[in-house]
Amino acid sequence: MIKRLLLLFILFTATACSGLYSNVQNYGLFDKSQKSITVPPGGSSLNGYIKRELYGHGWILKVDTGAEKIEGVFGAGAVNKNVDLNKYTTYKTKYRLEMASRQEDMCVSFTRITPLFSYNLSIIDNTSGDEVLVIDGYDCQDNIIETFQDALDKSSLQEYEQLAE
Repeated sequence: MIKRLLLLFILFTATACSGLYSNVQNYGLFDKSQKSITVPPGGSSLNGYIKRELYGHGWILKVDTGAEKIEGVFGAGAVNKNVDLNKYTTYKTKYRLEMASRQEDMCVSFTRITPLFSYNLSIIDNTSGDEVLVIDGYDCQDNIIETFQDALDKSSLQEYEQLAE
């Protein structure tokens, strides 16, 4: 009886982790002289772990954005002229983290039980509007954090390699 339960547990844990993936798309390098990032508020779940990784890698974290601005041209006093106005958000940081995640299930291993997430995170350069890093997938929390750590480390290595050339 115990052998059967153990066998079922092993089969369950082996199949529970199938189909997991994390997709990393690196579109640029971080400016290491400006490691400031606007992050979503809160510290629970995956959001909190990602923020701790950023902080541990020397990033300055901000939650508030800057002011929203409206700019435009009204013309030179002419009546019925079209008005071209643009509204945009300003940021107090070089980068911003956009993130969405949903806990789907639990990952069970011999040593831990951790949440299983479908997730999508993006780091955007606030100056240029370029997306610098994208990671998405369906994976266990520990694997997501490890993937994120590797992506941050790889970005650092690429920058140092380019400076050496």
